[in-house]
Amino acid sequence: MAILLMKMNCRSEVLQMNEQTNYRQFWRNLVICCVLCVLLFWIQMGYLSFRTASVVWEALWSLITTK
Repeated sequence: MAILLMKMNCRSEVLQMNEQTNYRQFWRNLVICCVLCVLLFWIQMGYLSFRTASVVWEALWSLITTK
């Protein structure tokens, strides 16, 4: 009986460690995905929108200043 209780206690500790490991792994993977999303999408979109706004501004400025 005591051996069975010790085995059950060990199993619950192992399950708890696995849950904590999975929880940490989830947050690590979430952070990695967010960083990759920022690097691969938002920085390029920001640069592209900046370039587009610069071209539009130059075109409008040339229309305003020409006689």
